[in-house]
Amino acid sequence: MDRLWNGSYSTPPPQPVPTPLVAVIYTCNGRGFEHHSDDDVETRAIAQTMPTVPFAGFFAGGEIGPAGSGSFDKASDEFIPRVMAHQFSCVVATLGAVTPP
Repeated sequence: MDRLWNGSYSTPPPQPVPTPLVAVIYTCNGRGFEHHSDDDVETRAIAQTMPTVPFAGFFAGGEIGPAGSGSFDKASDEFIPRVMAHQFSCVVATLGAVTPP
């Protein structure tokens, strides 16, 4: 489940964590039963991780998202994330947030 939290193998941040209002899932069409030898692996993991958050999504032929570290632009003094097209990935975008009291 830690990998599902933020796309890495790190542990989730300490509580309280803002609860998303909705989530959108884009998963590679190469995933699914052929990839996991089981059905609904990602959707079950997301439902277990965020049980109160409604979500929808679809299979896609590639996903766009951050990759690795990126670079620092000295001229603008800004960090520029590296964005790439990925394959065999599952991208979860959470929208809106309600911070617990």
